[in-house]
Amino acid sequence: RANVGLQQEQGVNTRLITAAEISEVAPGYSSEGVTLACYEPDTGVADPMATTHCFAKRAHDLGATILEGTAVTQILTQNGRVVGVRTTQGDIQAPVVVLAANVWSVPLASALGIALPITPTRHPMLALRRPNDFGGRQELHAVAVDLRYDIYLRPDIGGMTLVGSTADVLTASDPDHYAQGVSEEEIAHFWAMGARSIPALARAVPRGGWAGIYDDSVDNHPILDRLVAYEGLYCVAGLSGHGFKLSPLVGQWMAHYILTGQKPADMEHFAYDRFAQGKEIRPRYPSGVLG
Repeated sequence: RANVGLQQEQGVNTRLITAAEISEVAPGYSSEGVTLACYEPDTGVADPMATTHCFAKRAHDLGATILEGTAVTQILTQNGRVVGVRTTQGDIQAPVVVLAANVWSVPLASALGIALPITPTRHPMLALRRPNDFGGRQELHAVAVDLRYDIYLRPDIGGMTLVGSTADVLTASDPDHYAQGVSEEEIAHFWAMGARSIPALARAVPRGGWAGIYDDSVDNHPILDRLVAYEGLYCVAGLSGHGFKLSPLVGQWMAHYILTGQKPADMEHFAYDRFAQGKEIRPRYPSGVLG
């Protein structure tokens, strides 16, 4: 109730619903064991590939140069300020560098003597082909975070449903050497949990899956700040699985900060030094890495 009230105060179109209402707003979902649920009629999903390409195209239209297949190996500094980056395709001179390399921000910062409190963690996702009597290839279903089973579910094109985990992962992974597929045990687990949330998925066909890496910060919230050890060095890292959704606002915030030197008020919460000062962000009603 408190979380929904907070969201409503911020203008989010959301409300509490009873178990009996679940079948009306989210057909196919089980209401077993549910006392209350939160419903957001405006919630949806975006195609990550299409969205990324749109961002890239717009950046290109505005004058950005995008170097694909090019890794940054070092941030170059001189006399206490950044002067560019070293890449696998040569050096690039720049008076401002934004460190936004996901988990690889950690070694790049470490080489400058800066410790980022970020842990790389592996997060698998299972793809299920929905049965024809539950939407088939054409119809979609509601997106859901099901805290009963620590999963989230979302429809995808081609009659697919994706099932992932909302549970915190406490074991670090090597981002350069980790299992990028899903194991038989993971397939069985996510299939079973998905079927408990949407019973029709018990008749689905598993179509494999994949795993990606989150850059989990200590408090599961991003570091959005200037790294004062070097003039011109900024950090956007530790987004902890929230990055895709937050990216439009984070981009606006960081651009404003870099150009004006003034932080938007709400951005102060994500300062780098909050960890050293014991000011980690701790939600009153946490629900895992995604909330």
